[in-house]
Amino acid sequence: MTPYEFAGLFFDLGIPVRHNDALKMAPPYLVYTEYERPRFIADNSGAEGGWKIQLDYYTKKEFDPLAETIEGILDANDIAFSRLKDFEKDTGYHHHIFDCEVI
Repeated sequence: MTPYEFAGLFFDLGIPVRHNDALKMAPPYLVYTEYERPRFIADNSGAEGGWKIQLDYYTKKEFDPLAETIEGILDANDIAFSRLKDFEKDTGYHHHIFDCEVI
């Protein structure tokens, strides 16, 4: 799965999905950033690799059900991830961070 194919999983949510940044956007919105492409070697040849992609969901709602929907999309597509949540005092945004491994 390419990073763009990964982003396409979220296009039907009805919110903007941006690559790398979303400057001056009002929430809710998603930003995806690929930050590593591990390559694996087996039997002296390249094996299947993938991407590490950070998916950031910004919202003004403290308990936003869309964050659970995003988690469900990741689960349904067999994407391994860890999830963190942060509150940004300067903007008032709730920031859900999904650190994903995509093959």
